[in-house]
Amino acid sequence: MISVILSILKLILIILACIIGLILLILCLIFFVPIRYEADGVFNDKILAKGRISWLFRIFNLKVAYINEEVKVKFTIFGITFYPKDSRADNTKSRDRDDEQGLTTKNEPRTRVRKESNKETNKEAKSESITKAPKLAKKDPIKKSTSTSNLVKGSRPNTRINTDEPRNTKKGIVSLLIEKLKLIMDLIVKVLNIIKSILIRIYNFLLQIEVDEESKDNKFNKIRRFLKDNKLGIKAVTRAIKDLLGHIRPRKLKGDIEFGADNPATTGHILGLLSIFYGFYHKSIKIIPNFEEKILKGQVYFKGRIRLFTIAIIVIKLVCNKNFRSLWNNFNVLKEEL
Repeated sequence: MISVILSILKLILIILACIIGLILLILCLIFFVPIRYEADGVFNDKILAKGRISWLFRIFNLKVAYINEEVKVKFTIFGITFYPKDSRADNTKSRDRDDEQGLTTKNEPRTRVRKESNKETNKEAKSESITKAPKLAKKDPIKKSTSTSNLVKGSRPNTRINTDEPRNTKKGIVSLLIEKLKLIMDLIVKVLNIIKSILIRIYNFLLQIEVDEESKDNKFNKIRRFLKDNKLGIKAVTRAIKDLLGHIRPRKLKGDIEFGADNPATTGHILGLLSIFYGFYHKSIKIIPNFEEKILKGQVYFKGRIRLFTIAIIVIKLVCNKNFRSLWNNFNVLKEEL
C-alpha cells in the first residue's frame, strides 16, 4: 500500500516538474529571444515598401507591404497563414486549377487525334472552295481593291502611340508624394503650435499666481521646490528613457534620398526640419535637396531587434532606484496639494 502511494506521489512530482520546466522554457524564450524587425522602401515613380516583424526564428511572422497604393498584411505561424483568411481559399482554388491542368495533360493524345482529323477535313473543304473562287473573282475585282484601300486607310490612325501617358503618371506620383510631405509639415507645425499654446497657458497661469514674500506655501514655490528637491529622480528617468531608445533604435540603417518641390522655399523648409535629426542619420542616410526640379526618389533600409529582457532590466533598475521612488511619492503629494 505504501509503495503504491509513493509511486503516485512520484508521478505527480514528475508531472509538476515537467510543467514547471515548460513554464521556465517559455519564459526564457519570451525574455531572451529578440523580436526582430526590418523594412525596405523604394520610391522613384511608385512607392514600394515592405516590412517584417518576426519572433522565435520566424515561427511567428508578420509581413506588411505597400504596393500599388494598397496595404497588404500577412500573419503566419509555422508557415500557416492565419491572416488574411481568404488566402487559404485562394490556395485551394490554385490547387484545383493545377489538378484540372493535370487532367487535361492526361487527355492530350485523344484531343490531338481529333484535331488532326479536323485539319484534314478543313483542307479538303478549302481545295473545293479554291476551284470555285476564280469564277467569282473575275466579276468584282474593283470591290476588293476598294475594300483593301479602306482597310489601309482605317489602320493608319491606330498606329499613333500616346507617349504622354507615362509622363503624366510620373508627374502625378511626384505631386502626390510632395503633397504628403506638405501634410507632414503641416502636422509638425500644428504640433509645435499646440506645444506653444500649452507653454503660453502655463506662463499665464504662473503669472496669475500671487507670489507673497511672507507666504512660501503658494503653488509656484511648491512646484519650484519639487523640481529642486527631485533633480536626481528626474535624471534617473531621463537616463532610463535614453537607454530604452538606444535599445529599440535600428542597428542597420542605409538610405539615399533626393527631394525637390515646386517652390525652392518649401524645399528649404523641409531641409530645415530634417536637419533637426541630423545627429541620428548623418552616418547612414544621404539627403540631397534639389532646388530646380520637383522630384522625390531614393531608397531606405533599416533593421533592428528588441529584447524584452533588457527592457525589463531597465524598468527594474528605475523602480529600484531610491531617487525615483522619492520622486514618485513627492509627485503624488504635490498633486494632492495643488
